[in-house]
Amino acid sequence: MSEDHTADDIRGMASKLGPHLPLNDPQMRQAAQLLIWLRRTRETWGPGRLVLCDRILERVCEWAGVANRRRFIEEYLRLPWAVERVRTEIAGAAWQALNTHGGFGTADQATFEEIRYDPELDFDLGERRWTVNLQGALNKAEWMSEHMPEGSHVRARLIRLKERTVTGQATATWIRELAGEFDVLERRARRIRNALIHGGPVGDGTAEGILPFAESLAVEAIYPAVEGQLEGADLVDYFLDRRKRHAQILAELTSGKPASEALFWRAKNGGD
Repeated sequence: MSEDHTADDIRGMASKLGPHLPLNDPQMRQAAQLLIWLRRTRETWGPGRLVLCDRILERVCEWAGVANRRRFIEEYLRLPWAVERVRTEIAGAAWQALNTHGGFGTADQATFEEIRYDPELDFDLGERRWTVNLQGALNKAEWMSEHMPEGSHVRARLIRLKERTVTGQATATWIRELAGEFDVLERRARRIRNALIHGGPVGDGTAEGILPFAESLAVEAIYPAVEGQLEGADLVDYFLDRRKRHAQILAELTSGKPASEALFWRAKNGGD
């Protein structure tokens, strides 16, 4: 239970969730059911988990007003998945800077304090959860790397992060590489899914090998569906706007806009 953050998550979204309780809206009830399915996928065997993830994609595809499931994945999930991988790497590198060597990645307590309380990073190291300003972490990646012990993995990771985001064009190249990785994983997941549907041989190991991707795809679909409903938005318009905003991220990066500005549009518009 110490690793279960459900209560914290509910508390954080209370202002949005409260007006919808009890869940009388049919679509909201269906969204809640999908979240239950996604949670329960971790309790079943590999092939069954793949099927459940696939059912989630099919339902969200309908809500987004897209008739073709392949088109939904290609146009609505591919780029957000790649962008989220970049954001996750920023968060992971920042966290590792405070949680690797003797509890912290810094060389000594003084440098830890300097990073920990930097206002631009806005670290909040709670007992069970932590948060960091990703925009600040990206801006200060090189600075943090200089505070890390020589030869440490976290120093190399922060330097690599800085290199991959040194310009907007470099970040756009990184995102396109991740999108290419997405294509490979999605084709593999589709082959395994088709084999399952048509009764082909699929070993547990084969299914489990693609599960992290399949589950990340389901999360990438269901999260904005729930978010849009909590905001009272029309989901077709909500997904269209989300697709447009991610396309804008890539366009701005390609044109040379700094990654710390292009990647975090929601920070400028009051949300994340």
